[in-house]
Amino acid sequence: MNDNNLIIQNNLKEAYSDIFRSEVLSTLSSLAHFNGEIKEFTASRMQRRAARQQQKKRIAFLDPESYIPRANIRVQDARDGQFEGAVIPADLQRQWIQGTGPAAKPDAPVESSIRNVAYALLSGADGWMFDGEDALGQTGTMSLDNQRNLKLAKAKQDGLFANFTNMQDYGFREYRLDESNMQDVYYRPQDIQQGSLDLFADHIKPGRTSDDLLAQVMLDWGLLLSLKIVQEEVVGKKVFKVAGNSLFACFDSGIDEAFAKEIATEKPLRIVFRDASFQNDTAKENVKQLLKQLSPDTEMKVI
Repeated sequence: MNDNNLIIQNNLKEAYSDIFRSEVLSTLSSLAHFNGEIKEFTASRMQRRAARQQQKKRIAFLDPESYIPRANIRVQDARDGQFEGAVIPADLQRQWIQGTGPAAKPDAPVESSIRNVAYALLSGADGWMFDGEDALGQTGTMSLDNQRNLKLAKAKQDGLFANFTNMQDYGFREYRLDESNMQDVYYRPQDIQQGSLDLFADHIKPGRTSDDLLAQVMLDWGLLLSLKIVQEEVVGKKVFKVAGNSLFACFDSGIDEAFAKEIATEKPLRIVFRDASFQNDTAKENVKQLLKQLSPDTEMKVI
């Protein structure tokens, strides 16, 4: 199909009429004269590649005294930063995201294909620039699907974010550098005199919250603080679940066999309690043995 100086193959103009709008066709028509230069450049580039391969030559650097095509700048001046750059337009002096991946996946439903667009728009940036390709290049109508997904995501009605408002609360975590949550006796018990042990009945320093303890445990086990953390109630106890079943943590008191039986059904890879969570050493050992029996792969730690 011919539109002014454009040729749109097959029935794509009709199939993607939401993309090939009149203003788009007008813009493409204005840019069409660059197509000849693009083809000449591509052909020259392919010839240089073929010659290098035939002659087994390495890729060479440009002659420092030559000039950059379409610019009155010597190669050496460009390398030395000896040139004046254009002023950045005001509309580009904003918080942009540069997307290196596609806004569409080949032969994928919209729900899956549009995911990259959703992540970018939810970032809070003013805009998103993407290359429109993937590692394998364009396939089929992928470039048109890129544009369609962008339109669907931003649609005011029936779009991906039709019910989205900036008032939604996605939560916020703040971490500050501090000293350890643990008393010195936890790290150097040999330095504490026996007569002073009653002063350290709890290994945890006063005023430390469950969130404080969880952060330290995650760092001790090499887990990123950015991992997803879910709080759930199990047998009346608050349990932190980190990255699925990667780590469970419960710092409430009264941990017993009933709790251990329930938590073992989820097969956590690691679980941590505070020493004061148990009524006595016997209760602690019972829970440990029960977890070993019901969930052998679970590593239990007490702080």
